Amino acid sequence: MRTSFLAAALGLALLGSPSLHATEDSALANAAWEDVTKSRITDASKKFEKLYEADPGNPRFAVAHAAALLGRDPVTRANVRRARTILVKVAADLPVSETEYRPLALFLLGRIDHDQVQPVQFESARAFYEQLRSEYPGHPLADHAAFQLAQLLYLELPQSRVDEVLAFIDQIMPELISESLQRELCIWASELCADDELKIYNEEASLRYLLKARYLDADASPYESGEMDLQIAGTARRIGQRALAAKHYRAFAESSPRDTRAYTARRLARELEEAEAAAQTNRGNE
Repeated sequence: MRTSFLAAALGLALLGSPSLHATEDSALANAAWEDVTKSRITDASKKFEKLYEADPGNPRFAVAHAAALLGRDPVTRANVRRARTILVKVAADLPVSETEYRPLALFLLGRIDHDQVQPVQFESARAFYEQLRSEYPGHPLADHAAFQLAQLLYLELPQSRVDEVLAFIDQIMPELISESLQRELCIWASELCADDELKIYNEEASLRYLLKARYLDADASPYESGEMDLQIAGTARRIGQRALAAKHYRAFAESSPRDTRAYTARRLARELEEAEAAAQTNRGNE
């Protein structure tokens, strides 16, 4: 999540708000927005630069110019430095009571120091994220800042200390408002628990996060939920939780009956259910 996320998904997505766009009758601003909608970020950047130069006190144009600089092709160190300078000024000039552009400026500053500057500026990136969370609790970007703090910690710590990252994830999870971000964070945590490359194999913990993720975010697509069912089933099967594995194999087969994997999922569910029934009978006879 580098340039495209910073420029398009955040800065430029905000500028594309219908209510904001409707209040701006500038032909140049309209043309810049048209470039954004067609992913012509470099062209949009040049137009936002002109708008900013004509009205540098306008926070909308300041954030637009900075965000678009981060999406230019190519992204140069000079553009990143310029964007950072503009965003620092926006954050300093606007009062804390301003909740539209200042939070975005703080978040983008964190992202710049996090993944657009080498080496990563851990201290300053963390400070921007924490400032955003402290000054704007409940703001949608505060959730994103919390997620980035977890990823920043993962980058900073030795790979042998993944448990500390997981503990931090558990700590911030209840604070997140967005179910989709909670789900994404759980999925990432499950991957940290079982990583072949790092030789980490805590599949019990991975399963706990997968189960939590499966039932978060009502907006998740049926395809996403089905893929999650397969992940849960496979993990549960490997660690001997046959009933749970069978349940999620069947859930996948029922939600995706035309998927080529549905037949195998039903077969595995049946085999696991039979094995579990036999095991219970044996336990009852002991």
